[in-house]
Amino acid sequence: MPDEVISAAAARLLLGQAPPGADRRPQASAGAPRKPPVQRELALQIASADYLAALDWWPEGSAPLALHIPNERRSRLEAVRMQRCGVKAGAPDWILALPLGRTLWIELKVDAYPSPEQKRFAATLAALGHEWRLCRSIEEMAAAMREQGLTWAETPRALAIRRAYS
Repeated sequence: MPDEVISAAAARLLLGQAPPGADRRPQASAGAPRKPPVQRELALQIASADYLAALDWWPEGSAPLALHIPNERRSRLEAVRMQRCGVKAGAPDWILALPLGRTLWIELKVDAYPSPEQKRFAATLAALGHEWRLCRSIEEMAAAMREQGLTWAETPRALAIRRAYS
């Protein structure tokens, strides 16, 4: 991504403005009961892990190292323990280590906007030259990975997951 785009993204985040696409919220289907936002976000996080595992990366051996950061809401005691272990407030849900020393950090959101801590974390990543994306679906996550030059073939399982969570 060109430097001026990274700088613009960092500036938007530093000024407290929502990143591109952050103002889009999924539309509820009429008459269908909705799960609470925390459950829907957890479902998206699990689906993203399943999607990454189901992809057939190309060329062989080119799969990024993907790591989920366990930064979900928890009890006060567990939050203190996690902070003591080094978990940072605002850390994105996924880190993908890419070829040539690059990283892609992905924050998954369903109905919410990034918190002030998440905006600061994203601005810091942008200032350090890392890529950060807000994704509200598997489709958006796949698009962010394609932007970074990752290539894969979608297995039938991966396709089913993407369609269900996009």
